[in-house]
Amino acid sequence: MSFMKKVLKNIVNFTIILVVILPLFTTNIFAYEEQEVDKLLEEYKFGEAYKILKENLYDEDKNIDPIKIRKILELEFIVTDTSSMILHALELVEYGQNSKDYYNQMIGYYYLGSVYYELYDDTKAIENFEKMLSIAQSKNYPLGKGMYYMFTGLIYSSYEDYDLALENFTKAQPYFEEAHLDENWVFPNFKENNKFMIDLIEIILSKSQDKVSRFVELGDAFKDKNWKLKYSSMSRCGYELNKIGAFKEAAYMLEESKKTIALADFGDMYNKFSGYMDYDLAYSYYSMGDFKRASELLLDEAYTTNNTKLEVERGELINQKLREIESKEIKRQSETKTKIISAISALLVFLLITVIIIVRQYKVADRLSQEVYERSIRDNMTGLFNRTEIINLYQKNIDKDISLSVIDIDDFKNINDTYGHSVGDIVIKDISSIIQDIVGDKGYVGRYGGEEFLVILKKSDQYDSKKLLEEIRITIENKKWFFKDSPVTVSIGLLNEAKNTSFNNGFKAADELLYLAKRNGKNIICHI
Repeated sequence: MSFMKKVLKNIVNFTIILVVILPLFTTNIFAYEEQEVDKLLEEYKFGEAYKILKENLYDEDKNIDPIKIRKILELEFIVTDTSSMILHALELVEYGQNSKDYYNQMIGYYYLGSVYYELYDDTKAIENFEKMLSIAQSKNYPLGKGMYYMFTGLIYSSYEDYDLALENFTKAQPYFEEAHLDENWVFPNFKENNKFMIDLIEIILSKSQDKVSRFVELGDAFKDKNWKLKYSSMSRCGYELNKIGAFKEAAYMLEESKKTIALADFGDMYNKFSGYMDYDLAYSYYSMGDFKRASELLLDEAYTTNNTKLEVERGELINQKLREIESKEIKRQSETKTKIISAISALLVFLLITVIIIVRQYKVADRLSQEVYERSIRDNMTGLFNRTEIINLYQKNIDKDISLSVIDIDDFKNINDTYGHSVGDIVIKDISSIIQDIVGDKGYVGRYGGEEFLVILKKSDQYDSKKLLEEIRITIENKKWFFKDSPVTVSIGLLNEAKNTSFNNGFKAADELLYLAKRNGKNIICHI
């Protein structure tokens, strides 16, 4: 009897350890892990922090931690890792829906909209930002309202519609002033970022002669701010200074921003925004005649080679995920029919009718699968190859004799502003058809973004790349439009010899030639 009492006593003691002491120990482990991540973030060791957050994102029951996934998304947003962002944003939205955590569901839509914005799909971006706004309005979250107007402002500013951009940034500011951000943001600077955009656009819209000094003053005001505010503000001021020809001041701003980026350690994180910075900086030095420094920045093989390969790989993953979102119904039908086929074949394997049904249903499933694939590689508006696929096709043909050209519709913003976006869409579609009809099987045509197209031509004795592009230019110039009597024209930059040239280098060369065509009066081809 005394032996049984000892056993029971030991069981009770062990239970107390499990119920009382172990949770305290586990809580301390989690608290230590959180402190370690916060310390790494403070030291700008984003790669290490990101790794720890990803390794501990799920609990034993495979449930996500919304705080960790938000920090992960914020870090992915900094480096524009859209393929990872879309996965984690979808998880956060799903978590919010299942747990009725509307605040985090709203944040999930914010990042989903941001993904589409980075992928130049403004329609899908706005669709997700409107879902975010709907939650913000129903639950009275000022942060969500501010985010909506801020990103609407960013979309308008990307089209250089600065009046509407300023209107939306101005609407956003009171909401950011009112919002109380929790402590789980890595960089809780919505209010400061939005105010910066208001100040920036006011300078752009001003008629004053001191724009250069005002841009420099605005950028310098962020020299002592946190890492993200400093690099993003100074790089944007540098970009605007390049646009107005103040190359020396632009180089100063961009160099300061580049130094700030260098303070951060991204580890194994996918990072492409450093390359964009180098391109803007190279443009400054090139325009000042410092060709050596420009070439050093543009021909950074470590960046160019690795990121081009990653761009294609990430693009394939993005396509896969976008396919799941945009083609849910088609995939559901396909899966349902496949299940029907399996059930029928198991039950009626000896009947001829079963064979007929199987063949017929597999044909339907195959057709649906092909349709899903086609949607994933095509631009929704024009039917041309989308940005990711045209880059992929370039990579597949890089060892062949090919040329690469960039085609841009001249003064397209004026068409949108004067006649409306619906007319602008018609112009894009019609010009896409002209380009595709003339190129035919001689190469590949893709919509790179907005009113810009990429054309990859296979070299042949039967035609000349420049002559073919000249045919495109003239055909577009001669087209009659229902909304105006004057022609719509295009400017073209052509890199004749693109064989064994990485996409980044090839595109940069063709894009520079395009801008040379723009500066020389538009409606021409510049080529090398």
